[in-house]
Amino acid sequence: MGLALGRTLDISRMEADGFGLNVLALTDDEQLLRSVGGVCDDRGHWLQRIGLLRDLAHELSRARPNVLLLDKAPRLADNARLAATVAAIHHDLAIVLVGDGSHGRSEGGFRVVDRWRTGERIVDELELAHIGIPASVRDAFPELRS
Repeated sequence: MGLALGRTLDISRMEADGFGLNVLALTDDEQLLRSVGGVCDDRGHWLQRIGLLRDLAHELSRARPNVLLLDKAPRLADNARLAATVAAIHHDLAIVLVGDGSHGRSEGGFRVVDRWRTGERIVDELELAHIGIPASVRDAFPELRS
C-alpha cells in the first residue's frame, strides 16, 4: 500500500484543472519525498510513495501515474534496467531515475535527477519527462551517439 503525499487523488479534478501530474515514487529516501512532496502539493500534483518493488505492478494499474520516480536499486544501471522492463509494459509512463550527482542527465534513455537538487528542480524534471522533453540531445537523436 502506498503512502499518499500532497493532495488526495481526484483524477476528475486533475483533468478539469489541466496540468496535474500523478507521480508514483518507488524510493526509501524520506528527505527526497519531503522535498518533492511539498513542491508537488504547491503545483497541484499528486505524489504517492511505494517502498516495495513487489507493490509496483499493483500501484501502476491502480493509481494510473503519469510519472514514475525510480530510486530503488543501489546502482543507477540497475534502476535503468528495471525502468526498461516497466517501460516495455507501460508505454505511456514517463520514468525518471534518481542518481547521486555523479552521473549524467540520462541513463539507458531515461532522465536522471540528482537527489541532492532542490525539490523544485526535481519536479521540473518530472514535468519535462511527462511532456516528452528528452534529457539530452543525444537522447532525442540517437544517431548522434558515438
